[in-house]
Amino acid sequence: MIRDAVGWVQTIFTKPAYAIAGFFENVRDIQHIYEENRLLKARLDEYAQISVERNLLRNENNTLKDMLELDESLNDYLMRSAVVIHRSQIVGVSILA
Repeated sequence: MIRDAVGWVQTIFTKPAYAIAGFFENVRDIQHIYEENRLLKARLDEYAQISVERNLLRNENNTLKDMLELDESLNDYLMRSAVVIHRSQIVGVSILA
């Protein structure tokens, strides 16, 4: 019965306390978001630099291939499956001269 009688007083004090605690928690969250945003912007700048470098290297590679008149690449191959019938057990042999 006493708890019911003073419950409204407790509510008067707890509501502002929760509001203040929530405010400081929100400020902390904003600081974390700011740091994360700064890190993501730095990574985005790094990605842009890498993208430009990749495009330059691709253009240079194509120019060099044209200069050497290369039509084939290491990616142009025909894959065939095979069965291994013998495998040598000699791992490392050193020959003394």
